[in-house]
Amino acid sequence: MQSDVIQYHGRYRYSDRPSLERAIQRAHATIADDEAERAPAWMRCFVLEGTHLTVNLSVPAAADQRFLAANVFLTLAHGALDGAVEASYGGKAFDLYVPGDDDD
Repeated sequence: MQSDVIQYHGRYRYSDRPSLERAIQRAHATIADDEAERAPAWMRCFVLEGTHLTVNLSVPAAADQRFLAANVFLTLAHGALDGAVEASYGGKAFDLYVPGDDDD
């Protein structure tokens, strides 16, 4: 039996490479705080190209994983100029993480 998963797909653009690298460092710290053993696996799902970050990640649909993913994508969106990461479950989008969409 295959477990339920949430798919996260999208892309962010940052003003320069150092801004992108700082965002990745903050995301890594967010993951490491909650789930140190999974941090390397999550980071392999992020592709850096110039000032762009592309995300292609699948996580279990468990609540703790959803909340961790939300924190990571809010962190990544915070420093981005534009773009979005969409969360979908069963082929249906249910959340979108965009720059400037802070819950603070």
